[in-house]
Amino acid sequence: MKVVFITALYSVLTTTVDLGIAKFNSLETSFAPLHSTMLGSNQSVSSNLITWFNYSFQSNSVMWLLISSFLGGIIGASSKFIFEIILPSQLKEKKEVVVIARKYSIPILVSAEALRNRLDNMIRLHETIEENGWLSYNETPGYYYLSTLFLAGRFLGWVEILRSTVVCLDLSSVQQTRKFGRYLSSIESILSDPQLFLDLSDTSSLKGSDRDWCYSYELSAIGEIMSFRDSSNNEHRVYGFAAFKELIKNPEKLAFRDWLDCLSKLFRNLKYDEPRFKRLVAAHAILTLFINHMDPKHIRTKKRSCYWEYLNADQKAEVESRIELLENNLSALGWLESFFDFLWK
Repeated sequence: MKVVFITALYSVLTTTVDLGIAKFNSLETSFAPLHSTMLGSNQSVSSNLITWFNYSFQSNSVMWLLISSFLGGIIGASSKFIFEIILPSQLKEKKEVVVIARKYSIPILVSAEALRNRLDNMIRLHETIEENGWLSYNETPGYYYLSTLFLAGRFLGWVEILRSTVVCLDLSSVQQTRKFGRYLSSIESILSDPQLFLDLSDTSSLKGSDRDWCYSYELSAIGEIMSFRDSSNNEHRVYGFAAFKELIKNPEKLAFRDWLDCLSKLFRNLKYDEPRFKRLVAAHAILTLFINHMDPKHIRTKKRSCYWEYLNADQKAEVESRIELLENNLSALGWLESFFDFLWK
């Protein structure tokens, strides 16, 4: 059927072109005086073309009607497909992404600020913490150690809930959630990048047993074990501190403790002069910028400064380059996405 249609269409177009050429040749002879007059009066060649199109349309109106109908059908079908199928589905997906992001943005913001405040406390009071062994790793960990582990795990739990909820959607498909997703990825990158502040003369930090960073999938796994689905309303939740302490002390929950052991490598027995301390300073800076982005008027959060004085010039430049890339790496079609976002708001 397709072959017959294409053959017929080809015949129609060929016949039309042949008729047009023949008519043009006849017109060239018939309108020679007119042509000379037009040239004498400085008329453009476009006038001859307009005359030919008018004459051709009058002589072959049926052929031109078929061609225009065919082209109009293609344009109409394409427009209908775009505006009735493509755009509505994309706008629906964008709206779903924003709705989900808004739903979990508050708990993520609250958990991010709590983690940022703990890092702030660890940086300012590093001497006291080190002297009193608040982050000591032993069989009976103290409150400060457990609460730090909990705050980091809770933040990762809410991030994992967001990502698992939008697993079939694209968090970066909407302009207003793209930056949100990039900040989350950047925070995790600070905790999982083995080459952050890496001294090329000493690669011991890249060894599995001595590493002071987490694999990215370890962070995802920690987020998974820290979250659960509430059976009463089928909503995603993150364990509170009381439930967290019960789970980590339960001898039957060895997997829970093993995953958190990976996270504890970031800060247990932390020393001021270790690369881990610099990594936590960088994480504090990214978290602070994320909080400022999410709550620019600081209605829910407190305004904090970054501790750049704890980084040398090269380390500060490395973190700032990541921040600059994070801030400026926007889509070239941002204006178009903003227009689409406006359509369904």
